[in-house]
This record gives sequence, structure tokens and C-alpha cells, in this order.
Amino acid sequence: MKLSSAEHLARPALLVATIAWAASFVIMKNTLDDIGLYYLLAIRFIGAALLLGLLFHSVWGTPASGDLRNGLLCGVFLFCAYALQTEGLKTTTPGKNAFLTAVDCVLVPFLLWFFTRKKPSAFHVAAGGLGILGIGCISLNGEFGIAMGDLLTLGGGLLFAVHIIAVSELTMGRSVIRLTTLQFLTAGILSLIFAVALEEPPHFISRQTAGSLVYLCVFATALAFLCQIFGQRHLSAASTSLILSLEAVFSVIFSFLFAAEPINGRILLGFSLILLAILISEVLPSSLRRFARLRRK
Repeated sequence: MKLSSAEHLARPALLVATIAWAASFVIMKNTLDDIGLYYLLAIRFIGAALLLGLLFHSVWGTPASGDLRNGLLCGVFLFCAYALQTEGLKTTTPGKNAFLTAVDCVLVPFLLWFFTRKKPSAFHVAAGGLGILGIGCISLNGEFGIAMGDLLTLGGGLLFAVHIIAVSELTMGRSVIRLTTLQFLTAGILSLIFAVALEEPPHFISRQTAGSLVYLCVFATALAFLCQIFGQRHLSAASTSLILSLEAVFSVIFSFLFAAEPINGRILLGFSLILLAILISEVLPSSLRRFARLRRK
């Protein structure tokens, strides 16, 4: 079957989002030293919403029925996922934070089972087991305890999996720009409410922090999420989560190069197990189906 031009662009678009997000782990880790978590998220999401609103103001006609509801729902999931992930980033490394977040890829089939009653395959069950082993290798210390930062990151990964499913189900046939802007605005307003209630406002923002905030608003939020939603409209949720899982690999590379993150054999084993889980969950089934079709020809 011949693919459309949009389908050919879907995977590169998701890869752009993946690289932009991977770089953001190190940037956010450093930026949290100068600005509170919720103020950072508020600036990131409200800034991105305003940017999209200004650049694509022509799409803001009369919203279609359900646009506001869907944008609000996606925004709530987005805020909760980022709040947990970023809170976890305070007390864990960027590479571990990225890899533990990547378990959303393995979780998507099980959440689809919960919501749609469609049972996961044996591949997904095996991938789930390997994912749990990988998480243990990365997170468990010598006393078989798990750090709070890693636990919060895992919670964020679960909510990112819910967000992937919500975006796939709620954006079909709707304006990508409008829904992306609405979810950013929702997440930004929620972040601002928590910031005012819980944090001291930043009294000084250095030039480096300002540059980091611009990167987070423009590239890691506005551009990256537009690429994600565009890609998801032309690929399945499972295929989307596979490509987005490469974020963890790029993040470890960036963290090693720019944040001098120490990586030992146990952590590398955990990374490898999670990557293997992702491949078994998403790549192996389609590869076997393709091989079977070739044999029948």
C-alpha cells in the first residue's frame, strides 16, 4: 500500500520531537536551580500557547463541538505528567529520569486493555516483565529501596502513557493547532495556580536561564508537541510510543556529554532491558507479521 506524503513525514516529525525533548532533560535540570518547578512549567506552557496563538491566529474561528473539552482533558493529563516528571528530576539524574519516563511505551498496550478491553499480546506481556526488571536495575539501590525521585518519574511515565492515548483518541479529525494550544493553556494555567500557591516567584533570571526558558517554550514545547500530534494523526499509538521512546537514548547521550552523568554496569543493564522491552513490544510483532506475509507470497 502506497503511503501518503503526510504518512512519510509522520516519523521524521516524531523524531524531531524526540530529540527536542531529550535535550530538555539536561536543560530543565540546570534551570530548576534558578526557578521553581511550577513557575518553570507555567512559563513553558503559557509561552508556547501564546506563540502558537500568534503564529496561527487564523485557525481560531468558531471551535468545533468538543474541542474545548478535549483540549482541557489533554492539558490536565499533560500538567500532571510533567509535574511528577519534573519533581522527580530534582532528585534523580537526567538520564535516569528519561529512561524511567520511557516506560510509557510499555504501558500503552496495558492501558488500552483497561480502556478498550482489548487484551495485550504475549509480546506485550513479555515486554512488561522486561520493563519491570529494567526499572529495578536503574532505580533500586543496594538496600532494595527506590528513591523518591525515581518513583515520581515512574508516576509521570504512567500519566504520559495516558496522555498518548488521550491525544490519539481526542484529536482525530480536529484542528491540531487549536487542540495543542488549548492543552498548553490548560497546563500553563494549572502550573501558575500551583506556583502562586506553593512557590516564591523568581527575583532574578540570568541570561542562561532566560535562554533555557526560550528553548523550552519554542522547541521543546510548541514545536515538539505539534510534531507529536501531527505524527500521531498518521501513526498508531503503539508506533508513536516506540519512536518517542528513543527520547531516553538521546537523553542519556546528552546527559553523559553535557552533565557528566555517571553510568555504571547495573544502570546500563537497566537501560538495555527497557530498550529490549520496547523492541519486543512494538517492533517484533510487526516484523514477524511482515515476514509471514513474505513467506506466503
